Order: sequence, then structure tokens, then C-alpha cells
Amino acid sequence: MSTHETSAHETSTHEMSMHETSAHEMSMHEQPILIAKNIEKTMCTKDIFTKKEKKLLWRIPEAKITESGFYVIGGKNGAGKSTLIRCLLGLLKPDKGTISWFDGSPLNWKTAGYVPEFPVIPPAADAKKWLEWLLDTPAEKVLNTASALTRHPALNIASILHVPANRLSKGQQQRIQLWSALARDPKVVFLDEPFSGLDPWARVELAGVIKNLVENNRTVIMSTHELPQDLRNITKQTWLIENSQLNISTGCVLPN
Repeated sequence: MSTHETSAHETSTHEMSMHETSAHEMSMHEQPILIAKNIEKTMCTKDIFTKKEKKLLWRIPEAKITESGFYVIGGKNGAGKSTLIRCLLGLLKPDKGTISWFDGSPLNWKTAGYVPEFPVIPPAADAKKWLEWLLDTPAEKVLNTASALTRHPALNIASILHVPANRLSKGQQQRIQLWSALARDPKVVFLDEPFSGLDPWARVELAGVIKNLVENNRTVIMSTHELPQDLRNITKQTWLIENSQLNISTGCVLPN
């Protein structure tokens, strides 16, 4: 092969390699964060006046998240908002359908953080022991290695670590839960009714934490009945559960 032919061959090979790399990067970039298809969940109802029967909570043909941002799940009490969050997390299984995250891998500590509406607090534990229980890691280790997301001013937990966990205020309990949920630098954060029971100051602080997560390219999925205006302004989609169906709208469509 002549020098000219060798050079042309190398150039062609280089261009093909660049094209393949570019195509791969594009494919990775376009890969959805979440795809849920044909998922359905029922619950059993039973009281002293009725027979045990199954009630459809929701049936969702498709829900998709293609880019990071702030997503809100709304609906009346009993609509199945918390159940949907737990199914997306993998804590519950839908009766039908599939839920796929990123490359198809299940969510884990490194990819998801979760703050439930009602915290589970071990008896006789101070906040530090509760933090260790939540993360299954010695507090000293996790306090020194936690992600930068926990350094938001509203997440300062140093002053409450030795307070009995059951004596913490609602806002302080949530601060511990949020801190633990963000400690391992998750890509996705689930918040279940996080504004419930908070005073006005704690609400402002929580809104600041959420905006910081969005600014750092995290996906935040939150169930709620209420939303401050500054969070309404950054809402990418509202997933509204009505009559067992999921209606997806751009922006925030929750009632004021």
C-alpha cells in the first residue's frame, strides 16, 4: 500500500471512529431517564359494611422522563400518589407493566434518594444514630464523605445530631431525611408530600433545596397537594392522577 493510500485509509478509519463515537454519545444523551409502560396498580378494600374487593388505583399506558428537572405528582387523597412513587422506586411492584430507569438497571443507593411522608424513627435513637440507621453506615464516615448536595445551608445538621430523634420538629426530622437521601449523590430524588406539616420558614428552606437539586441537573419527583410559586415556575411536568388515569401536562397545573 502506498503512502498516499495508507494516509487515506487512516483518515477514513479515523472519521469512522469519530462517527461511531458521536453516534454512541448521541444515543447515550437521548436515552430516557425513565420509561414506564402499561403499569397498573390495584388495592384491596374491606370494611365492616362491604366485602373485600379490588379497587383500581391507576392505569398508566406510558410515562416518560427524558431530561432532568422537577416533576410533580398530584391528585386527591387516596388517588395513589405515594403508591406510584413506591412503584417507581421499586419498593412496590405494579400489578402489570414495566418500569425502566436509565440503562435498565434497578434504582439503588447511588442512583436514588427517597424521603417518605411519614418517617420511621428507631426507638431511643438520637439524630446521629437515626442517620446511621438510615444510611447503614457509621455517622463519622458518612459525614466526612457525603456529596456536595448536602452542603446546602438549609441542610446543616451539626447542631441537631445529639437531639433525641423523636423530639425533633417536623422540619428537623425532614432535614435529617433529606440529608441522608442526598448523601450518596443520587441522580433521582423522590419526595413524598414533603411540605406537609412544615412551618413557613421550613417551606422556604425546602424550596431552596429543591431548586438547588434542579440546578445541579438532578431529577426530582415529588408528590404534593400544594406548591410554592417559585417551584411552580420550574416545574417541567405535572403528573395528575384523576379517575384512575394519569394525565401528564407541561408545567404546573396544580390548583392554587
